[in-house]
Order: sequence, then structure tokens, then C-alpha cells
Amino acid sequence: MKVLVGTTVAKNFAYALGKFLQNQKEIQNRFPNSELVISTDNIKFVGRLNNCMEQFNLKGKVIYYKTQKPSYANDRSWSIAQGREAVRQYAVKNNFDYLLSVDADMIYSNSLIQILLGLYNPHNVVQSGYKGRLTDNIGFGLSCTLLKREIFEKMVFRCLEYKNGHVIEDGNMFDYDLMRVGAKVKKGVFLSINHYLNTNEKKSIYPQKLNMGKRFMIHPVIRYLLVKLSIILKYDICSVLQRTFYKIK
Repeated sequence: MKVLVGTTVAKNFAYALGKFLQNQKEIQNRFPNSELVISTDNIKFVGRLNNCMEQFNLKGKVIYYKTQKPSYANDRSWSIAQGREAVRQYAVKNNFDYLLSVDADMIYSNSLIQILLGLYNPHNVVQSGYKGRLTDNIGFGLSCTLLKREIFEKMVFRCLEYKNGHVIEDGNMFDYDLMRVGAKVKKGVFLSINHYLNTNEKKSIYPQKLNMGKRFMIHPVIRYLLVKLSIILKYDICSVLQRTFYKIK
């Protein structure tokens, strides 16, 4: 069983990189049959990332990709989505059984892979939530998501940006596409995650049960319908509803 842990890193947002790589080393020690792949669209950053991987004696690779987007597009969601897509393509080409998508500004339980694998059957996608950057809402998306090959080989990680300036980020498009490929999704808060806002400040979340209202808001069918409506309206109503109805107390 081969697990690829993948993330994308921008040079300007690498303030927690050392903590992240130390955490990834601990995760690899707990689950040796895993590899870390980091993608970046900054060719000048590749050398530093390779040096960091060597410094922490991590098994894996740094891959470079070019961000391509429409001439009117300005949002950095394009870079994030295409970085995740570069990792996904690497997982497909190199015959990994699972793809674990994470964020480089988050520190995870050392038993991350074992915890998520233990929640699989009868599901083929497991997502654990984290605290958001701007609010205390629980986020999901691709920041802590484990996918079986039967699902990630059918997906394309993407975002949408319209000429009116509104963006549907990759996490919301991911929820939409999961339904389209017939994924069986399990969502919850299953492990501890520290989300770093800068070098030292962080928001933490711990395993917890979600109340009925929160479970309703993250239900795959509800998410699919909300994103579908967002696409029709060319306006991200998912994020608006989450900020309104889905706050952690």
C-alpha cells in the first residue's frame, strides 16, 4: 500500500515550512510506505525546497509546474489548484494507491495516515476538518483529504474565476466533482490539526463530534447543490453560507 502525501508551496507563504517538514518526517516514521511530494510554480524556489527535503531526510520529490489561467484571472486559487493537480498527476503516473492532500501551513497528528485509513470502508474519500484562517469556521476541502486511487485518477483539481471577479475555489470545486465521479465521502473532525497563520500564531482543532446543523452543511449532496448553484450564479454562495451558519462555538 503506497501513500503519496502532496502539497503545494508558494515562497511568500512558506513561513511554517520547517515545522511542516519536521511533522512530515514524523509522519513518515510512523508510516514508512509514504512519500512527500511538494509542488511549486516558482522555479527559483525548487532548489531551496530540495535542500529542505534533504535536511529533514524526507522520502519524496519537489516538482515544478507552470500556472496557466485566463488573461482576466487574478486570484491565487489558480496557483493552488494547479499545484494540487500537478501532485495528483504524479500520483497517477507513479501508481500510488492513496493520495493524501495536505497544506504546508498545517501541522497534523503523527498518526494522520493511520487515522484516515482506519475510517475508509465503505468510503473511498475521507476528509478531516481544520479551523479556517479568517474565521473559526471548520474548513475541509483538500487540506486534509485522503483519496483512493479509484477516485483521484478520475478527478481534475481545479478552480473557477469569472470575469466579474468572483472565484469558486478548488475546495468547493472538489466537493462538486466528488459527486460527479460517484465518490463515497466521509467528513468529520477526526484528528488534531494546528493551522499556522504566521511563523508563531496558530489555530488548533481537536477530534470532535459535529452537531446536526454542521453535518447538514457538509453533507456531500448539499455541498454539490450549493456549488452547482454557485456555478450558475457565478458567485460563491458556499463560503457565504459557511460564515453565516457554520461557526464553531
